[in-house]
Amino acid sequence: MPVRILIGWLVLISIAALAGLIQSRWTDGVRADRDELMRARGARTGPSSEWSRVIVGRPSGADAADIELELELPPTFDDLPPEPGMDPAGIVPDPAPLPPEPEARVWQVVIQPGDVLGKLCAKAYGKGTPGIVAAVARYNGIADPNRLSVGDRVLLPPYEDLRTESGEPLTPLR
Repeated sequence: MPVRILIGWLVLISIAALAGLIQSRWTDGVRADRDELMRARGARTGPSSEWSRVIVGRPSGADAADIELELELPPTFDDLPPEPGMDPAGIVPDPAPLPPEPEARVWQVVIQPGDVLGKLCAKAYGKGTPGIVAAVARYNGIADPNRLSVGDRVLLPPYEDLRTESGEPLTPLR
């Protein structure tokens, strides 16, 4: 019985090898036919490091069309008039005035459910320390910063406008 199994495996391996050999020879023949056909048409075969020419379709035999193109070149720098604010040579721009400093704004916030003055200060100034909260409460005339009602309006001024109880500016934020 083991001899029959061994003979069966040998037959299967032989058939697979024969099929591979037949396919390889058939593929080589097809490639050779293709290369011969390409050479007959004047095309090169195989990889090339040079540029190639691609012809799509059959040449019609018609004369080449005469096409006239008018190219408009962009004007040179010598042809352009000087821009406003440039010196007559057009080389160095005149110094433009600096834009005005943005004016400090006072933001008005309407208290929503869950709002706490410390969180509002943290959003506006980056910190919600007790000193900042007390200064914002003083600015708004709020006696107790813990007693805000929904719908109350709170003004958040620029940080530079906030003062301590003695009227001195708060220490700069770091």
